[in-house]
Amino acid sequence: RSSRPVRQQMVSEMIALATANAAPAEPAEPDEQTLRAFYDDNLHLVGTQTFVRVRHAVIAGDMGDMLSPIQEGIHQGQDFETLINAEPLAEWSRVPNALLPEAKLRDYLGPSLAQQTMDGQVDEIIGPIEIGKATHYVQIIERNQTAQKSFEDARDILLAEWVRTQDDKALADYLERLRRQAKIEISGSPNS
Repeated sequence: RSSRPVRQQMVSEMIALATANAAPAEPAEPDEQTLRAFYDDNLHLVGTQTFVRVRHAVIAGDMGDMLSPIQEGIHQGQDFETLINAEPLAEWSRVPNALLPEAKLRDYLGPSLAQQTMDGQVDEIIGPIEIGKATHYVQIIERNQTAQKSFEDARDILLAEWVRTQDDKALADYLERLRRQAKIEISGSPNS
């Protein structure tokens, strides 16, 4: 019996073994100047991040003129939940009732709708947005931003990410060397 964590650990160990012998000896940790440069180049890891809480409704099928009562109600300031609940073809999606970062929101809404949502303001209703054969509405309930972390506060995050990127680079270099050295022969081909 195998499980995902066991497989992930095995793959990690195999990669570590392959890259340990193949990569040139690099310091286990970067010096202060290298880590500060990494901080400057990777502010997205520790920078200001926006989180939003939303409600997402999906109306299946080609709605055509059926959207006008919803749109009219939105423009008249009617309660969004009441408007959606009154539409028999509408369903609330399973977006968690939590503050979500853009990356997680993208998992639920897709990149285009997530971006429009991240650009919106609290109480704004985004829609109708037609995607495929469905129409989407998103109501922004809450918005929160975290402040950028200082270098000192972000040191542990930066160090872990620096090590991960070094491991990724070592693995990519190792695989490239294997590709260059590989000779593939196909049994039964005219050249064999």
